[in-house]
Amino acid sequence: MLRTVTVSTFSLSLTLLAAGCRDSPRGPVPGTDAGGMDGAIGMMDSGGPPPARCDAARTAEDSAALCGDGCDNDGDSFIDCADFDCDGVGSCTLADAGPARLCDGSTGTENTDLACANGCDDDGDGFVDCADFGCSGRTACPRPDGSAPLCDGGSGFENSVADCSNGCDDDGDGFADCVDFGCTGIHPCPGDGGFLTCGMTTMPENTPSACADGCSNDGDRFVDCMDRNCSGIGGCPVVDGGTPVTACDGATMPETSAAACGDGCSNDGDPFVDCDDFDCAGVGACPGRDGSVPVVGCDGGGTTEGTIASCTDGCDNDSDGFLDCNDFGCTGIAPCPGDGGFVTCMGAVVPETTPALCMDGCSNDGDRFVDCADFDCAGIGSCPARDAG
Repeated sequence: MLRTVTVSTFSLSLTLLAAGCRDSPRGPVPGTDAGGMDGAIGMMDSGGPPPARCDAARTAEDSAALCGDGCDNDGDSFIDCADFDCDGVGSCTLADAGPARLCDGSTGTENTDLACANGCDDDGDGFVDCADFGCSGRTACPRPDGSAPLCDGGSGFENSVADCSNGCDDDGDGFADCVDFGCTGIHPCPGDGGFLTCGMTTMPENTPSACADGCSNDGDRFVDCMDRNCSGIGGCPVVDGGTPVTACDGATMPETSAAACGDGCSNDGDPFVDCDDFDCAGVGACPGRDGSVPVVGCDGGGTTEGTIASCTDGCDNDSDGFLDCNDFGCTGIAPCPGDGGFVTCMGAVVPETTPALCMDGCSNDGDRFVDCADFDCAGIGSCPARDAG
């Protein structure tokens, strides 16, 4: 009786050892050592052919291509979907999550409309598309309660005309547009006190009229002086406590002309008006940066200041804040001396086109080019002609 019990116990132990080797309905690839255990514990011979070995060197069996090529790429005697390394890869099935594919080029996250509808397990957690909690609320994966979807590219807030009218749950709280408390009073979602916004069409809130009309022109929750864009505009105080600035109505424009530098408002949308704006230095009645006062009525305009005419007109022609001889561009241009004297000739400005004028050592036409260096003298007197090529 004792001998019989010993045999039974040995048989039971062998059976348990074989069963515990790999707890899966997938058996080992047939063709291993008959009737016993080879290098892999418990691989029983079923009389089939040995596993196909790939010609290439052994490599991890964990891509869609390698999990469907019919080879034992990593040499563990398990082929393709029979290899645990292929779980969820390509057409191989995860035992606990159904079909899952780790796609080549996956994003690593599964929380966008694209990643939640591509049939791939992008984040590698074994769950694909709508089966992944990260996809809840995306366009292809409606929430169980039927609430609005999350949209790609959402602002993260739901408190403007744009966010409250796009059909999306921009802030991810499960409520979209007028159902979201953040949209209360934002067009098209009325509040108890009416609307904060002026309408569905938005525009900048940075003019005296827009900053005093009692509604939000730019579609956010901030009205008139409560909007930082109105800082210093019209009757709104500057945010830092400075002096209010009157902005001009209409589109912004450069503040660089005599008219714009004397109209009492900021044309370019900054908090500086007329002569307080550096752009107006030397323009109109505004003194230059050098303290000189220009002739009333001079516009800037960005023209050069380097001729007798522009260096004697009392204007800051190039809008750099320096007038006439105080402008480096006038150095050497009569009546503005340079270190080497004058470049230009004293007296009336005349064309530099005669032999005498092309050899008198100064610029007769008021530019910065003297005698043969002036193209006007090419081929005149002793000056060589310009190369026609």
